[in-house]
Amino acid sequence: MKKTTPLYLHYRNKLSNSPLFEGLNNDTLDQMMQHFRYETWRKKTQSSVQQIEKRFYIIIAGRIEIIKVNPDTGKAIALAILGEGDAFDVITLLDDKEHDPIAVALDDIQLLSAPIEMVRNWLDENRDFNHNFMPYLAQRMRLRESLISDLALYDTPTRLARLLLRYIDSNHHNRHNEHHAITLFHDLTHETLAQMIGSARQVVNKHLQALKQEGILKTDEHNWSIEKLEALKEKAHITLTDIS
Repeated sequence: MKKTTPLYLHYRNKLSNSPLFEGLNNDTLDQMMQHFRYETWRKKTQSSVQQIEKRFYIIIAGRIEIIKVNPDTGKAIALAILGEGDAFDVITLLDDKEHDPIAVALDDIQLLSAPIEMVRNWLDENRDFNHNFMPYLAQRMRLRESLISDLALYDTPTRLARLLLRYIDSNHHNRHNEHHAITLFHDLTHETLAQMIGSARQVVNKHLQALKQEGILKTDEHNWSIEKLEALKEKAHITLTDIS
């Protein structure tokens, strides 16, 4: 991307707000921006293995769902919901091997993408980028670990409670521990939530309605929030710090 590109500074600012690029100086970002291109995906667009093998993507607006599908049955599990500043595919970046989970656009999304070989060079040569990458990788690994342990160890209502806690936006809640916003969940289908916890849509719908009736969860088309955090933590059988 050239500096003369319309909205160049906007795209660079979006990149600098990603946890992978925060703290990098403008000269470094300008050098990196030369290798990025701006892309848009329409809602429901799916990535291909070939795309992920060749390019590394940073989300600058919208949400991506990472899913894995059984090719014989069509059954799917949602591994993560990614939002602004997140990146994919981290695993292909690290091992340079084919990786079959699919990235699905949940909205009309905006992306910056760079050749994956160039991003590997940044990991080797740019200490600040590497320094950012390690905790981001650890965070993603913790999420996968939590998914596996939840599926193996807990019943459906507990898995649902833990999922909601995991996606609380720690930057948007008040001092009295109420109205904790849940990021990335607005307008998600119950089928998607069921895929995230290894359950069925009807079962998830029943437990969501129960949480609403108890005054723990409040939802509308655009916002999800936790109204009774301690009650939800009790249902999750865990402290909030344990699932961060």
